[in-house]
Amino acid sequence: MKVTSHHSYYICTLILLSMWIPVSLDKILHFELFKNAMIQQPFNDGLGVLLAYILPLFELGTVILLIKPSLRRYGFFLSAFLMFLFTGYVALAIFGNPDDLPFGCGLVFQHLSWEVHLVLNGIFLMISLLGLLLEKNIVPKSSRDLSSQDNSNDINLPKKNLGF
Repeated sequence: MKVTSHHSYYICTLILLSMWIPVSLDKILHFELFKNAMIQQPFNDGLGVLLAYILPLFELGTVILLIKPSLRRYGFFLSAFLMFLFTGYVALAIFGNPDDLPFGCGLVFQHLSWEVHLVLNGIFLMISLLGLLLEKNIVPKSSRDLSSQDNSNDINLPKKNLGF
């Protein structure tokens, strides 16, 4: 079977979903642990608390955007943006003293060294950018314009008369 750009596009989507879903759910399910790790980061405690609430929302938002075909472009963009920030943070941690920093990425990646984490982040960043590039090349521009969307590909659930 020949792998086409469409196949690559969907593979990028599936790889990113397989990373973002467990990472975001882990932060939500172990929220207190994640929040404590964020508070121990080398910035203001208030910012740590704010990030503890915002990051899981952005990560879940990335999942939702990647799942919905008409919004997938924004999912790739948000994924690339988050991975750029996370990769930069890990790089700074490596060049500083990573032993002083608590690991805030959750239980999914807790056993990885900072160096392996940097490589993985770089790979996920590249996959996000590749997905964005493939999306631009294979999805017609008219399909990316949200104002002219035909939602015929959306899942339509049967409507029940609730008597209202």
